[in-house]
Amino acid sequence: MQFSLDTYLSNEKSHIENFAYNGTGWGYDINFYQNVELKGDWKFSMNGFYTGRSTSPNGFSIATYDLSLSAKKSLLNKKLLIASGCSNILKKSLYNHTTQVNNVSTDWTNRWETRRFFVQLTYYFGSGKGKEVKATSLDEETNRM
Repeated sequence: MQFSLDTYLSNEKSHIENFAYNGTGWGYDINFYQNVELKGDWKFSMNGFYTGRSTSPNGFSIATYDLSLSAKKSLLNKKLLIASGCSNILKKSLYNHTTQVNNVSTDWTNRWETRRFFVQLTYYFGSGKGKEVKATSLDEETNRM
């Protein structure tokens, strides 16, 4: 399992007349990835993220999060790989920010379709054996003479 926690501090400053501000804000992100291998060449993966509520000198963004799952299975002596899954299952990948400067307040949300289902088939041609290439350096050539 892989797990990460990142925090950040940002500083913003504006000198625009009637829109001046100066300050700092902070936020954090949590990410995880879990991969499990089972008997019979089954592989399962799960990953997700949580981006916590963040602040800026002139507003804040709400928390966002989502989760993705996938499975893989090898068949025909590992020549055929079947994979399927779903990304962004919860459909919570959006951006929402509220800004307040003096007496002006704005609130916007960017939404987009991020959920994706997939099925993938991969076939590996050939014997699966690697070919060995002879060394071709000048020293090797001299040693063969």
